[in-house]
Amino acid sequence: MGGIAVRVAQDISLTVDERKELLAWFRGRTTPARLVTRAHIILLAAEGLQNKEIAEKLQLSLPTARMWRRRFAADGLDGIESDAPRPGRPRSINDSKVSKIVEDTMKSHPANATHWSTREIARVQGVSQSTVVQTINQYAEHYNRNPHQFTWTASADKILEKIAKLKAIYGSGHRSYLKRLTDCPRQKTSSL
Repeated sequence: MGGIAVRVAQDISLTVDERKELLAWFRGRTTPARLVTRAHIILLAAEGLQNKEIAEKLQLSLPTARMWRRRFAADGLDGIESDAPRPGRPRSINDSKVSKIVEDTMKSHPANATHWSTREIARVQGVSQSTVVQTINQYAEHYNRNPHQFTWTASADKILEKIAKLKAIYGSGHRSYLKRLTDCPRQKTSSL
């Protein structure tokens, strides 16, 4: 007579360094939530809990607990730190084009404006606007920055033009133009 096969999860044993890293991820205040969850799964697995118990305790699906346990068993910390490549269309631009988009956006500006628009940089680079947006967002995510913190650069000439216009409006003896100058990043260029 045949018995019912019972699945028993693979034992997880951690080195001191692995445990230290997993605890850092688990306790980290700036660690992405998905990585905190993955670290928690592995820490519980190392304590001897089965996948079903982990899933119930963390309110996850059983396949999720099983997947991350398997990934850790196969690839260690690298297996849970990053997501596996997903199916889909391969990237349409190469690394040099990505570098050129990011470099031009950060270090230069168009001749007729203080900053690049996504449409303008796309036209100059010969790619779609969505490709530019995706590239900037991926770059920003990678370096934990918001896209607006680095994508727009103002030229010194444009800033000097603004100072001259503000002096003309408020008079050179009046200091309120300096306050207006500090507010300029929030204002539209065309307002001066």
